[in-house]
Amino acid sequence: NLQSNERKLNYQVRNYILESFNEIPWIRMNGARYSPRQILKGDYSRTNSKFSKILPTLNREYITDLATKLDLNIDVVNDILNKFDFCDNPTELPSEQFYGLMLRIPTLPFNEGEDLSRSIYRIVEQVDFNKKYEDSTNYQSYKKNGKLLVKYKGVLQFYDARQCYLPSSKIVNKKEEPIIEKSLRSGNNQNFKRVFGCREYDKSYEIENLNLSEKGDLTNSSKKKNLTNSDISAIIIIKSLTDSNFY
Repeated sequence: NLQSNERKLNYQVRNYILESFNEIPWIRMNGARYSPRQILKGDYSRTNSKFSKILPTLNREYITDLATKLDLNIDVVNDILNKFDFCDNPTELPSEQFYGLMLRIPTLPFNEGEDLSRSIYRIVEQVDFNKKYEDSTNYQSYKKNGKLLVKYKGVLQFYDARQCYLPSSKIVNKKEEPIIEKSLRSGNNQNFKRVFGCREYDKSYEIENLNLSEKGDLTNSSKKKNLTNSDISAIIIIKSLTDSNFY
């Protein structure tokens, strides 16, 4: 029994020490110190390599340099580092770092910001994505000032996250709504709403029956009818051809 308890104690102590090293900022990079949970794991990942310019990244160059300074085989250094909780991708960063990243992305050159945004969206829309971020200063800032990549009025741009819509077949006039640049088929809208605070499109259409008169004009009947999306699209096309003030 004593031997069993001793093994259990040793196991708990080892876990406590490892947890402490995962939380304490002890790894120096670019003149600052970070904990493993604030650092991306390796530039072997195509996604992580995109973020290496703006996020601390445990890349090959850093590991090689560390092995040289410690006079250790690089495989030994890798084995040691693999025991820590480095981030597999940017969404695994703590809340403060992740939302700091989301606030910074729209300030980057547009092509770079677009690429990084799409990389993050592809992760968040995965079925197994279940990250829940704790409250933090940058989280509160993002709730007020965060922006997402959308197409609005035919132009790619960053737009107020609270006013952005997720892609939906319900949106008829897509140019007139700020729609997030993500796949319509991927679903997982709850992930986006939880992480970014955007909205699902929930407007419904109720359009009056429209009948062509003998002169080709469109006249309204008093009776209303619920129409399908294809019906609405057809009516919009017809109406736009006969009435330049429709929009």
